[in-house]
Amino acid sequence: MSGTRSDVRSDVRADARADEGVGGILYGMWWDENSPGNYVSLPIDGESGMIFEATMQNTASKVIGALSDANGGTYFGYFLDGGSGGTGAHAGTPAYYVDGVLVASDQDDLHDALSDGFPHALRVTGLNLSHADWTQLIIGGYSASFIPEGTFRDVVLRQSDETIVGSWSGYGNTNADWADKGGTGNFGMWFDDSIHESYMTLPITGESDMTLEYDLLTTDDQFNLGYSSNLSEYFGLCQDTSGTASLSSGVGTPAYRIDGVLADTTNRNTMHDSYSTGETVRVSVSALDLTGWTGIILGIFSTSSAWDFSGVMRNVVLKNTSGTIVGQWNGYGNTAADWEDQVGSNDGTVSGSPSRAVSTATGWRKESHGTVAGSPSRAISVNGGVTWAEET
Repeated sequence: MSGTRSDVRSDVRADARADEGVGGILYGMWWDENSPGNYVSLPIDGESGMIFEATMQNTASKVIGALSDANGGTYFGYFLDGGSGGTGAHAGTPAYYVDGVLVASDQDDLHDALSDGFPHALRVTGLNLSHADWTQLIIGGYSASFIPEGTFRDVVLRQSDETIVGSWSGYGNTNADWADKGGTGNFGMWFDDSIHESYMTLPITGESDMTLEYDLLTTDDQFNLGYSSNLSEYFGLCQDTSGTASLSSGVGTPAYRIDGVLADTTNRNTMHDSYSTGETVRVSVSALDLTGWTGIILGIFSTSSAWDFSGVMRNVVLKNTSGTIVGQWNGYGNTAADWEDQVGSNDGTVSGSPSRAVSTATGWRKESHGTVAGSPSRAISVNGGVTWAEET
């Protein structure tokens, strides 16, 4: 974004009207600098190179914009009227852009740019949120002397390549107002390798010469494509940098395809490079001898958490030797209802605590809802976002 601050404020107001558009009256959540304990917590998976964006109005003289816990040991966006110190801790070396203009990373300069009582578009780049404490962003949750007086809305967290990994509108003061905005309306189940044994079991009556197909998206370094519910046979081992040639056990000699093209099955590393692309691909594993199998497990392999899968698997189809579909599971969410068998009665079973996956313009990601703490007031703008006040 570029241009003068007044130009950007106009852009922000226009975007807000497009989103809500009722007589110029808009809503948000109001932070009161004298009311500690009112804040919002946004769950994240912190990493290096992250980008934070929000629309912010403030008049407080001393603010910590976002931190990882209420103790304030890890934070960024610290500004202070007249201050000359740093703006963050355990957050890398962030660069602050206010209405598209780079502001010196100095407490006083940041205060002057953000504390005039008008809404501003804030963008913070170069954030290193890989510290172990960065499992959440807390906005306005430090002591009373560091809380904004105003509002935050349209909060977005991006990876360094601009991929959106969190998006919260903040158009009110309830949890529903801070729900993950999602994207295209398409959903799935997010298999998370940080949650051991979060997986899906699909009941089957195994036969020889079967074919399993599904959509897969992952950047995981170690996973498998299918595991028997008896915890012994398996197929499709994918392992970054591994030269081990063995890919399966007890399933015959399966053929592996990706988007209809034979995959490179030289070893586990070539399998990994074929399937772990960060793009949605169609997996097809044919000539599977699943005789005696009563269920296919997706998402784990063995009892080792090292093999837990992270990403999305959906639109699962199982065919017999004649090509007849004998099992079909949409997987359009993280509940049992999302994994009902579409051609029979072999409904899937969700184990563990997987999240829902959401599809956005920049790809699939884990759904992450915000949580409002305390009893904050609602913010209101009666002039289409030009200024904000506490609703009374």
